[in-house]
Amino acid sequence: MTNPEQPNINLNKSAIAKAARLAEVNRLSPEQLAEAKEMEMRKATIALVEDTSRKAERDKGILKALKREEN
Repeated sequence: MTNPEQPNINLNKSAIAKAARLAEVNRLSPEQLAEAKEMEMRKATIALVEDTSRKAERDKGILKALKREEN
């Protein structure tokens, strides 16, 4: 590697991109690592809430359609 501080790697390959992210984590301070973990947990929570909301809206639509068919 010619420049370890600014490596030129192919991030288009998922395995290499994952390895680069893991290597970056090793350089974080404990505070930065805790903050990064909290941000990732927030992203996961938001995605779960959004998915649950979409499913609930879909279910409401299905029930509404079924009620219309009954009438």
